Amino acid sequence: MTNIRFIFLLFFTFLAQVQYTQARELIRLNKNSTDIDPTAKVEIFIDESHQYTIEDVSAPSFTGFRPSQKTRILNEGFSSSTYWVKVDLLYEDKIFTNWLLELGYPSLDHVEYYLLQPGQEKVERIKTGDREVFSSRVIEHPLFLFPLSFNKQGHHTIFLKIRSNGPINIPIRLYQHKSYIERSTTDSIGHGLFFGMLLLLCIYNAFLYLSERDASHLIYTLPVISFTLYYYSLQGHVFQFLLRDYPEASNHVTISILSIWIVTSGWFSYRFLNPKKYAPSTGYILIAVIVLGALTFISTFFVSYRQSVYIIQFSWFTSIALLLGTSVYAWSKGHRYARFFSVAWVFSMAGGVGYVLVISNVVPSNFITDNALVLGQVIQVAFHSIALGDRHNIYKEESKQATQALIAMEKSAKETLEVKVKERTEELALRNEEIEAQAEKLQHINLEVFEKNQELEQQNEEIAAQRDMVEQNSRLIEEKNKKITSSINYALRIQSAILPSEEKRQRLLTESFVFYKPKDIVSGDFYWIEEVGDTIIIAAVDCTGHGVPGAMMSMLGDSSLKQIIQSQEVTEPGAILTLLNQQVINFLHKDSSMRDGMDIAICTWNKTSNTLKYAGAKNPLVYVENNKLYKIKPDKFSIGSAPIDFQYSTNTITTTPDSTFYIFSDGYADQFGGPEGRKLMSRNLQNMLYMIHEKPMDQQVKVVESFHNKWVNSKVPPYSQIDDLLVIGFKTC
Repeated sequence: MTNIRFIFLLFFTFLAQVQYTQARELIRLNKNSTDIDPTAKVEIFIDESHQYTIEDVSAPSFTGFRPSQKTRILNEGFSSSTYWVKVDLLYEDKIFTNWLLELGYPSLDHVEYYLLQPGQEKVERIKTGDREVFSSRVIEHPLFLFPLSFNKQGHHTIFLKIRSNGPINIPIRLYQHKSYIERSTTDSIGHGLFFGMLLLLCIYNAFLYLSERDASHLIYTLPVISFTLYYYSLQGHVFQFLLRDYPEASNHVTISILSIWIVTSGWFSYRFLNPKKYAPSTGYILIAVIVLGALTFISTFFVSYRQSVYIIQFSWFTSIALLLGTSVYAWSKGHRYARFFSVAWVFSMAGGVGYVLVISNVVPSNFITDNALVLGQVIQVAFHSIALGDRHNIYKEESKQATQALIAMEKSAKETLEVKVKERTEELALRNEEIEAQAEKLQHINLEVFEKNQELEQQNEEIAAQRDMVEQNSRLIEEKNKKITSSINYALRIQSAILPSEEKRQRLLTESFVFYKPKDIVSGDFYWIEEVGDTIIIAAVDCTGHGVPGAMMSMLGDSSLKQIIQSQEVTEPGAILTLLNQQVINFLHKDSSMRDGMDIAICTWNKTSNTLKYAGAKNPLVYVENNKLYKIKPDKFSIGSAPIDFQYSTNTITTTPDSTFYIFSDGYADQFGGPEGRKLMSRNLQNMLYMIHEKPMDQQVKVVESFHNKWVNSKVPPYSQIDDLLVIGFKTC
């Protein structure tokens, strides 16, 4: 039963094949048919796997072909498949006639032609395409031409194997040799007329540029030339004459030329529309068109041909839309000669859309769609020429109107000038009379001025004499100031000699610092350091006043301390201040009206018992121990202001290795400064000393100095120093 079914299946398959072969209409070739369009009678097989060979598709058992269902051009759009086209011919002439098969789309990458003749097993094969060198073509023609060599009457079959990265467009036509020559002549005349018209437009605009010096005419020729090259590249002429041995470059050159057309069209539109005058914002859009064309041109060197086609289609439509939009916008803003310019881009876009739609197999092929690109471009070029002429006429009209306006303005200005001259003449006559009257008044005034000048000269002589006297007095004062300053500087040397030397301070107090800054050249503040036995005495003394008076008091204080401590060998701080108070009263207060004296903080450190004793007259002792700040208050009487029998108190402190002691005069805390111009105050001074107590002594003195400088320099101009400054810091262990 299974074998019977298989036999019936083979029988019906054979019967269907026979019926299809009988129903299929062959294309008849004879001497009466000179030009045949076989599109409606051909068959197509789409090989998506690229595996089929001529042996496969020409086998009698192969059933993959289907009728084309086209009446004019086989148009399959973009496809990566291989297309097989089968053309069945019935050659009826008894004598040999030359026939040609034309494949009229020159941008197909790979084309293989096969001819099967009756009674022959050998297949005639021709391989060509625009990815092959041009010399590979049997007939060197921009289109693909295949000679049909029929050796006898009968059924002949042609197979075309086509594959391309671009659109699959297969316009097939059969010609007798003589008929093709006649049609080629007609086509050549048409191409010549098209090229000649564009050439004449370019020459005409070049002459206009030379006569008017308007660069728009010269730039106009650039998109015309670039489109002409693009069109002839599509027709295969660029490959035929310029790139015969460079098939890979042929397709990319076509895309590149169209990119150049976009750039030059944007440039021409920018110059023609003059966006700065009518619509400044559109200038950026036109520049964007130029940049888009340039980027498209560059991209063709880095992507495949198919990708380039997609990119150029996007760029072309975008640029045309932008150019059309800017033209219409400029027209709406009063740019009159943009009207024909806008119409030109409408036809350009329509032609391009028609061309893309037909090669993409969206619309059917006919004469209008096949030639849409050329028709649209011809109309665009014509309207661009009309637009240039229209702009010339508008310029001429505007120039005429401007000339007439200038003539009218000149006439009006002349009449106005005559009236003004007459009025001005009358005014000048009146002014002359007034000037004559004023001249008489000026003569009287000149006499009065002459008399005043004589008085002023006498006064100037008196002033000069007074000036000489002032200058003489100034010189005397300057000489006296120099003498006084010299005396004070000498007093500074004397005062500096009584102060402890740096070497002595370092020897007696290894860890210590002294910040000492007099207000004037000499100071009323001084510091005193001495060693008596195993006891070291340190004192910070602030005498009444500053400058020379203060310096004199400091000499008295220094000599009194030396007498009490060195001569009388008194080392108890309270006893030292009690004796110092009595001596100052005896020296200075014989006149009961005098209240001069000194404030003092004095410390004695016994190195054996490691104890520190302190006594103070209005100046405290501040020390830091165990990271805590302590302040020992002084007695309230200054030296020389206390009763003669007043006994100053002594405070005893047992020192530790981390104890740091500070004594100072009141000048640092009383200094004005800061953002609000207030005194620094003792509290802020103590806080600053607490913050730096752990630093080495050489760094502490720098902080004390810089803190003072920042305080007085917080405003411009800086605050003046109001008193002598003295701060002493030391450690005992």
